[in-house]
Amino acid sequence: MGASQSIRKSYEPYIPSTAFQTKLYPNSQLMGNSTYTKMRFETDPATGDNPNFNETNSFFYAPADGAYFFEGKILWAATQPRPTDSRIDLLFYVNGSSRDEGRHMFITDYANTYFFQSRAFGIFNLNQGDYVGLYLYHNMGGNRYTYEPASPSGWSSFGGFRISE
Repeated sequence: MGASQSIRKSYEPYIPSTAFQTKLYPNSQLMGNSTYTKMRFETDPATGDNPNFNETNSFFYAPADGAYFFEGKILWAATQPRPTDSRIDLLFYVNGSSRDEGRHMFITDYANTYFFQSRAFGIFNLNQGDYVGLYLYHNMGGNRYTYEPASPSGWSSFGGFRISE
């Protein structure tokens, strides 16, 4: 049995694979101060093509009703230290609206550098055709930029899969 095949009862509808993994769009992305910026991603060649992820708008489209798990992480750079009273959110938008249950303000400050990594995880009940994107907010003053070193890569990604009907 191939990786994309599964055992199912004859009356169950066929649902194509929903798993996807993307990588950050190859150029750095400007993130303005005090705004929610949609992160841009492209299909990761290492994980193959997924027709449910649209590279043009960086949205995942649910191919069937069900509960879906999503993860996102962004490595980004600043030209100065993070102010102690700053706020940083990485969160999911579903059908154009923010979803607080996926909001995550955890960041990793890499010692003695101006690199930060934000991560978010969420489980959402979606209907067929619903779409999900990943957004980042900061109020650190001034603009910030996404950063993805050539090697090792994989510091920034957006992915997920269907976990139940």
